[in-house]
Amino acid sequence: MNQYKLWSNEEEQLCIELKNQGLSNKDIGFRIGRTRRSVWKKLEKLGQLDKKERKPRRVTEEKIRAYQFRNDKEKTSFEVMLAAITSVEQALDSYVLTKDKQSHVHIS
Repeated sequence: MNQYKLWSNEEEQLCIELKNQGLSNKDIGFRIGRTRRSVWKKLEKLGQLDKKERKPRRVTEEKIRAYQFRNDKEKTSFEVMLAAITSVEQALDSYVLTKDKQSHVHIS
């Protein structure tokens, strides 16, 4: 491919013409030796493409489950830390109450 190679005026014009003919960004890129993404960015910069034309990402059930698992894992970690902090607070409370008869300890 032509990674990092500047676009020539001829390439830009050909890109616009092919887009007007109804070719996809992938097909345009194949014809001029660029990636689909670079064609999309160039058309956007030339004012020939609106960002709304970009295809939305596909959300699969597998991605949703992975996201839920990650969130459940974080939630569990938080709950474990909270339980540990609560247990330390209780231990300190009982220690302080037996020694000095003072008020409760709070860890923040």
